[in-house]
Amino acid sequence: MKTRLSLFLTMMLASVAMGCSDDEEVKDNVYLYTTSASVDAEAGMLSVTIASQGIWTATAGESWVSVDPASGSITGHTAVHVSYEANTDTEPRTAMVEFRAGDIRTQLTLTQKGNK
Repeated sequence: MKTRLSLFLTMMLASVAMGCSDDEEVKDNVYLYTTSASVDAEAGMLSVTIASQGIWTATAGESWVSVDPASGSITGHTAVHVSYEANTDTEPRTAMVEFRAGDIRTQLTLTQKGNK
């Protein structure tokens, strides 16, 4: 995790140091600080922070998960709320939330415990 964060920060600092002319296009980028989470069977919400540049979108891979906001265009840090319904089954379940900016993709793996 520290290596990924260091690499990301190094890349961001290098791009700032090089600067951008008016003719250069800003490249889309999205970085997810948390890539996995485990939650209880009850319904709830967790907040994850993304660092982005350009337009980004978030898509929940399962109907029991929703994301707010599901998109943005803010360069910098954004708190994204991932809500999930109660798991009434006894088995745990997993959903992927994909964050995308241009060709860059990263995922949050959400694992929800089964109902006892």
